[in-house]
Amino acid sequence: MNGSANQSGLKNWHRYSFTCIGALMPLIMSLYYSDLAVFLQKITPTIFFGYLIKVIILLVLGFLIGAFYRTETNRLKLFQLGIAAPAIVLGVINGQGTKLSEGDTNIDRTSFFSINILNDSFDRGFFNHQQDTSIRFHDAKILQYGYPQESVKQQFLRGFMGKKITNMWFLIYGSYPNRQEATNTIVQLKDRYPELEAQLYKSIKDTTKYDVVLGDHLEYQKGQVLQKKYSSLLEKNIELWEYNPELFKDEE
Repeated sequence: MNGSANQSGLKNWHRYSFTCIGALMPLIMSLYYSDLAVFLQKITPTIFFGYLIKVIILLVLGFLIGAFYRTETNRLKLFQLGIAAPAIVLGVINGQGTKLSEGDTNIDRTSFFSINILNDSFDRGFFNHQQDTSIRFHDAKILQYGYPQESVKQQFLRGFMGKKITNMWFLIYGSYPNRQEATNTIVQLKDRYPELEAQLYKSIKDTTKYDVVLGDHLEYQKGQVLQKKYSSLLEKNIELWEYNPELFKDEE
């Protein structure tokens, strides 16, 4: 009757509907198995926008498939055709997100360089160098455990590729009953090891205490490497601890 239907009477919007619904099926499965965990972990407008772009790309693919198979009248086959190409594209996108997560666990050369400097400092006997360890409160900024700061690009890629936040590990040198004792410990560490980045955190496991942290927002594998290095260097058991927001909702 009109140009909106093919020879068998299947209207164009029907055909596009079946292929586009098929295109969204891999996304629904991905949402259940991986993407939902990203949203439950942390959601921002930029993360949502990245996810929305992925949805639009798959819908466009579904539309193009419907346009390519304009003579196809079998609704089930149109649905199946709509699944195929988007499933491949989604697999590539999510696969890149997995590679990014694995790439974060690599130890960069600057970290090893800093550790080597620390070992050299130990050999030269920094422990014999004494300084006044008194410190003013405002010299040590109190940090709070939480999610790492992310750039707009990082947030977009998390939404687009379904990448979870995995750098939630902290190297804890020790916990102290008051702020002054913790800051004095930081000064002692920095005096003996100038390259050591000791930081002051408000303890979340015991809110009356303060933690001295030697590494924050680390990937697990990198944390393991630094834990062994620092434990050997300082002759002390350094704790590798994961921050899990779900366990501390009431405290935050």
